[in-house]
Amino acid sequence: MAPLYGIDREIHRKIQSKYSIELEQEAREWIESVIGEPLPSDDFHESLKDGVILCNTYDYLSLRMIGKFVPGEGKYKDSKIPFMQMENISKFLSGAERLGVPTLNFII
Repeated sequence: MAPLYGIDREIHRKIQSKYSIELEQEAREWIESVIGEPLPSDDFHESLKDGVILCNTYDYLSLRMIGKFVPGEGKYKDSKIPFMQMENISKFLSGAERLGVPTLNFII
């Protein structure tokens, strides 16, 4: 990561001071239990940033809650291209909203 200066550094420090490793671990364990496998990276952010695992989590939950989606259809693109990653994340957020997750609970 490139060095941060000025306001960028202050924002980064503020975010880091509020970040909970315990909540990250709890979320990691929950996602792993839902998808049935360990996340591919020790870096939680890296594991989720392409949106594929988030979408697979949504598929599983929607199947369990409303019975309409089949997990593992392969409709989510595993890509390093930011646009494709954002498309997956957008699908997840839309799906979570359909399942009744309040938008205030979305963390981006």
